[in-house]
Amino acid sequence: MSQGASENKERPLSPHLLVYKPQLTSMLSILHRATGVALIVGTLMVAWWLVAAAIGEDAYNGARDFANSPLGTLMIFGWSVALFYHLSNGIRHLFWDLGYLFKIENAYKAGYFVLFMTVLLTGITWFAAFSQAEDAVPVSTQESVESCEKLCASYSDTAKDFRGERTCVELCTEEGPCSLPHVACTEVPEMKGDKE
Repeated sequence: MSQGASENKERPLSPHLLVYKPQLTSMLSILHRATGVALIVGTLMVAWWLVAAAIGEDAYNGARDFANSPLGTLMIFGWSVALFYHLSNGIRHLFWDLGYLFKIENAYKAGYFVLFMTVLLTGITWFAAFSQAEDAVPVSTQESVESCEKLCASYSDTAKDFRGERTCVELCTEEGPCSLPHVACTEVPEMKGDKE
């Protein structure tokens, strides 16, 4: 083997990522592109959920069950992280477009601020989501009937204002615990089997 051939083997053919030391700015740039792809995947999941809601109850329940599964929850969490990172980093890019934050120390400060805002916004969102979920305590059937009875009593002392065979309480509770009191207890609903 000639001497020129051995020298060529030791030199890289062209620069690549492994040649350069990772820097915050380059890693954030790569992460910005990766979160863009993650947003596409997450948006497809949201579209699936909306289409399932439009198709019917069985399709919606399937999408909801997947979203509530560990994998679905992980995907939604990842989507929210990607959303807030992409948003924060996009704002940093707007500052660059305006001619600010080009000095290396400012670019690094802005990069760390992007990471901080990603963690903060994701944390606030998930805290709010879980605190609302904890507040939604299921109401027992007896409690719902009692609250509907109070609501109906304030509307009418008797059920004679309602056409048909169902009482105000039955109308309030048949769609779920007092889910439609504004329809059942403040208006006279049209019902099948109306007595003329």
